[in-house]
Amino acid sequence: MKKTIMNVVVFASLLLGLMARASLQVATISTKTDFDKLWNVCIDSLSDVSFAASSTDKASGLIIADQGVFMGEGKVVRLNIQIAKAEGENIVTVKFIPSPGLIGGSGIAENYAKALKSRLPDANINILK
Repeated sequence: MKKTIMNVVVFASLLLGLMARASLQVATISTKTDFDKLWNVCIDSLSDVSFAASSTDKASGLIIADQGVFMGEGKVVRLNIQIAKAEGENIVTVKFIPSPGLIGGSGIAENYAKALKSRLPDANINILK
C-alpha cells in the first residue's frame, strides 16, 4: 500500500512538472508615444522583470534581453522586444523565449507589458497565449 501511494506521489510530481514547463509567451502593446521615448521606456522597464539588454538596434527597433536561470548551469531565458511604427501609433511586440526544459517563467511577457503600461498610461496591452 505504501509503495502504491509513493508511486502516485511521484507520478503526480512529474505530471505537475511537465504542466509547469515554460512556453513561448507573446504580448503586444500599442501606444501613441513617440518612438524615441518608447525606446527608452522599453529599456528602462527591463529592470522591472530582472532582465538586462544583451543586444540593441534602435534603427530596427529590436531589443534582446536575457536573464540567467537560477541553478540553470549557464542557461538563459530571453525577451525579444520589437518596436514597430504603425499608422498613428507604435506597436511593441514582446516574446518570452524559455530555455528548453525550463520549468516556471509564466507571466514574464505579461509582467513586462504591465511595466510598460505603468510608464505609458495610454498603452493598450494584448496578451497572446
